[in-house]
Amino acid sequence: MILAYIDLRPFLFVIGLPVVILLALLGCWIAKARIVKWKAVLFSTATFAALFGFFLYGPFIGQTETREHIMTWEIEPT
Repeated sequence: MILAYIDLRPFLFVIGLPVVILLALLGCWIAKARIVKWKAVLFSTATFAALFGFFLYGPFIGQTETREHIMTWEIEPT
């Protein structure tokens, strides 16, 4: 499958950013908040970028853990 060779994270960021901005503006409009629109857009963009970077490019990527369980095997005839 060709999607296994494509990193989808940039596409998720490009699609997710306008969605988050629209949701922030919609939330301000529904709540009738007296917040300036550019502040809401700036805060939502910064929050989305920080969380996106942390969870999809952050410290969880590329970690491997090796566990070793020492065992003694014995085969007995039945």
